[in-house]
Amino acid sequence: GPRLQGLCFGLAVGLVGVLVSLPPIAVEIEERFGLAYLFRRRGPLPPPPEVVIVSIDRESARILGLPPQPEKWPRRLHGQVVDELKRQGAAVIAFDMIFDEPRDPVDDTRFAAAMARAGNVVLCEYLDRERLSVSGSRQGAYATVEKLVRPIPLLAEAAVGMGPFPLPKVPVRVSQYWTFKTGAGDLPTLPVVVYHLFARDAFDQFGDLNGEAAASENPSPGRRVAAVGGPRGERIEQRIKSLRRRWSGAATAVPGTPAGRLAHRKSAGLAGAEGHREALLDLYQGPDSRHLNFYGPPGTLNTIAYHTVLSTTLESPPVRDLGVAGKAVFIGQSENLRLEQVDGFYTVYSSEDGLDLSGVEIAASAFANLIEGNA
Repeated sequence: GPRLQGLCFGLAVGLVGVLVSLPPIAVEIEERFGLAYLFRRRGPLPPPPEVVIVSIDRESARILGLPPQPEKWPRRLHGQVVDELKRQGAAVIAFDMIFDEPRDPVDDTRFAAAMARAGNVVLCEYLDRERLSVSGSRQGAYATVEKLVRPIPLLAEAAVGMGPFPLPKVPVRVSQYWTFKTGAGDLPTLPVVVYHLFARDAFDQFGDLNGEAAASENPSPGRRVAAVGGPRGERIEQRIKSLRRRWSGAATAVPGTPAGRLAHRKSAGLAGAEGHREALLDLYQGPDSRHLNFYGPPGTLNTIAYHTVLSTTLESPPVRDLGVAGKAVFIGQSENLRLEQVDGFYTVYSSEDGLDLSGVEIAASAFANLIEGNA
C-alpha cells in the first residue's frame, strides 16, 4: 500500500544519502553526474567579450603553407602576430605554447624583439613529472618529482611574465584548475598571471598598500618587465607570490572593499578597479584549486584564426579591426575537427563525436571566470 511504498522510498533515499556522503564516492558522483547534469540544464553561456582566442590550427597551416606541427612554424611569424595584436590594442597576449628549445636564431631574436616591444606578453611553462624509485624502501615504492621547464632564456627574458597551466589528460574529466601550483614553488598559473596584467591598476594598488614603490607610468621597452613586476626588477610571478603571502592571512580586506572572499562579483555589480581588487583578494585568500565554469562546447569563446591575424599584418594600409582592443588574447592550438585535434581535454562539454575543449580554451575560460567572478 501507500505506506509501504513510502517506507521503501524513504529507505532508498536514506541509503543513497549514506553512500554519497562517504568520500571519495561523494566527490566522484558529484563531479561525474551532478556537475554534468547542472551544465546540461543550464546550457551554454554568452562568452565574455574581454577574452579572445587566436587559434593555431591546420586550416592556418594549409593557408600559410606551413607544417601541420605548430612547433615547426617559424617564430618570426609569432613576432608578427604579437606586433599586430599590440598595434590593435590588445591588453595582454598569452601563448599557451612551449618554447623550451631554440630554433632558428634570427627567428628567435625577431620573436623576442616583438615581445619586448609589446611589453605585455606572457609565456607558458610546463611541469615535467618524473617517477623516481625510493632507495631502501619496499619494492615498487616511488616518488613523483615535478620539474619546471621554462622557455629558452632569450624568450623568457623578453616576456613580461610566465606561468604553468597543468591539466590532467583523459580518462580524467577536467573540471578544476589550479590558481597556484604548490608542487612547483607556489607559482601562479598562466590564467592568474594574465589576470594580474589585465587588472594591473588594481594589482599596483596592492603593491602600494604593501609598501612597494610605485611602478613607472611610461617605462622604456627595456624596463617594462621590471615596471609591471615590482621594485628591484622583480619579475611579476615573484611579485604575485610576495603579495599573496602578505594578504593570504590578512584579517581584513583591502581598504574600501568588503572583507571576506569573493562571491559572484558580477551579480553584485562590482566592476572596474573595485571588482579587480575583490578578485585579487579572493585569489590571495581563496583555495588553490577552483571549479571551472565552462561557457559551452568547443568554439564558444570568441576565436580568430592565426592566419587571419597574420594576413592583417600584410594589409596596406591596415584596415581590418580584429576586435582585440583592451582584451586578453590567448594564442594556442585549437581545432574544430576531432580528427585534427591534438591538444584536447575531456570535459563536461566533450561532444559525442569526440571533440574536446583545447588547452588554450580551458586557460581562457579560467581567465574569464576570474574576470566575471563566477567559478
